Amino acid sequence: MKKGKTGFTLAEILVTLAVIGIVATMTIPNLVQNYQSKAWSTASKVFDKKLTEALKIMNTQGTLAGYSRTEDFVNELSKHLKITKTCTNNLTSCFEKEVTVDGKTTKIKDTQTAQDLGKNWGTNVVGFQLANGVNGLLAYNPDCTQNEYSNQITGSDCLGVVYDTSAYAKPNEHLKDIRTNGNVNKLGDEWICLRFADKCWSEPFIPTAISQSECEANKTALGISNCPFANDYWAGAVKQCGGVGNMPTMAQLAKLVEQIYGESGIGAEEDKDGLTIKDQTLFDALHTKSPTASSSSFYIWSSEHPNSTNVYSRGFHSTSSTYFNVFNDDRDGNNNLALCISD
Repeated sequence: MKKGKTGFTLAEILVTLAVIGIVATMTIPNLVQNYQSKAWSTASKVFDKKLTEALKIMNTQGTLAGYSRTEDFVNELSKHLKITKTCTNNLTSCFEKEVTVDGKTTKIKDTQTAQDLGKNWGTNVVGFQLANGVNGLLAYNPDCTQNEYSNQITGSDCLGVVYDTSAYAKPNEHLKDIRTNGNVNKLGDEWICLRFADKCWSEPFIPTAISQSECEANKTALGISNCPFANDYWAGAVKQCGGVGNMPTMAQLAKLVEQIYGESGIGAEEDKDGLTIKDQTLFDALHTKSPTASSSSFYIWSSEHPNSTNVYSRGFHSTSSTYFNVFNDDRDGNNNLALCISD
């Protein structure tokens, strides 16, 4: 008797190929995305390391501080970092024309000064390109400090830097291939980060009140103890932040006081008079977002709610900062700003 032939039928081969195609369609995009994310993160770490090394050398040589223009600083920096091109008037000759920030497009032509990066330094932004393909925007802080005898100076207070880890390749999106250092709060008209208390915070917003029933339905998930109000603005802020833990504590708001006024050692529950605003750009950025913008003050809610009707908050004024206790900051009022942790 003849032996039967073995092998795959055409139908079996087609089914196998179809299954392989489906699996590939499901897995390849994730693999590509993971590869891109790792590549961007690696490039970011390399750039940060090289820039920090260059700034440390400049500190040792006494060339880190003392510039009134970003252009002069970049000229010195190029001796320690492989900068192949700089751009002053036409930044898009060194950087992308548009960048996406939180789903919104900002045009780089609108980013010309340090103020467009959220810093009140009075200097211009300079574009640069490095030999390894990274390009970026840089603004210099004339209040930069140096100490030639200290190897702990990293120059982190000297610069606001926005950089692209993938040159002109897509997606040109913040937190993907577009990265910033901790001194950059915004890019053009788009808010990037308000950094204080070692955290990155969202753009300030006026919360939308939620009803008592909605508060009750979500209080466990959001970390809210009680829901006593028909219209609860603080609970609305908690909802928008995704939970009480994503809003600032009073201790963290005290750090914001230090950043705005340059006054250190302020307690979480301390009033402070006789202050002078050091960072006017930051004060104005928060003040203009506030429901009390018509006055000279603004107020920010904290995460701390010691009883069912009240929360702690902090007020920021032209010459003082005040701590508001449980007796005078009701949750059903809409006079306060809110902030959420964004990293």
